[in-house]
Amino acid sequence: MNIAVSRGCCVRHGGGSRCTIAGCPNRAKLYKRCFQHGGFKTCKTEGCTKKAKRYGHCWSHGGGRICEIPDCSKVSTQGGLCWAHGGGNRCKLEGCSRRSYQKYGYFCVDHASLSKAKA
Repeated sequence: MNIAVSRGCCVRHGGGSRCTIAGCPNRAKLYKRCFQHGGFKTCKTEGCTKKAKRYGHCWSHGGGRICEIPDCSKVSTQGGLCWAHGGGNRCKLEGCSRRSYQKYGYFCVDHASLSKAKA
């Protein structure tokens, strides 16, 4: 159940505050601005301008979780593993190992049309 937050809509359907930059229709995230207009915190590491992910740091400076496989220093996805060690979602089409997306019914971009065919 989604709750209307403003304009009679839930956040997913247009409710919530908007970016304060003139003419921008995007939803505000932080500092009353959208991501494109600076509505995010930057990495605490001096000289780095990337978005902070965790503990105030970007992935490059320790803001992400590291893969659980010994001697692997890559950032993990859900499940604690990096992409190379089986983390992340794979395409549902048998034999395809590309990254999948929820918006395509967990098929990869190349096989997204299959999710529409099954609907």
